Amino acid sequence: MIHLARCCSPVPGDSIMGFITQGRGVSVHRDDCSNAVALAQRLGERIIDVEWDGSVSGQYRAVLEVMAFDRSRLLLDVSKVVAEYHLSINLEFDVDVGLEDRANGLRRGARGPDAPQ
Repeated sequence: MIHLARCCSPVPGDSIMGFITQGRGVSVHRDDCSNAVALAQRLGERIIDVEWDGSVSGQYRAVLEVMAFDRSRLLLDVSKVVAEYHLSINLEFDVDVGLEDRANGLRRGARGPDAPQ
């Protein structure tokens, strides 16, 4: 059994590595995932080489995090850019208001087509 790690949410096109779990098969992480790096340091014998199957298709969940100065129409402008890439945006998002220097943090979930190979 193979599953994609939630900590780094790898998508086709990402450089990946596999970790043999205890009882749950292989967990696939991005190479630059901090959790995967820590696992490799502690349990390096359980790291295996994995690669994307060329026939992988579908949509993948990703988190888009935007740091921007607070201004009128900020959400509209971000939405326009996301729409240019033909992404579907779910309606779950968090906004951190009142950050230093009038900056706002915005985190939104997005789904998009496969990453280019």
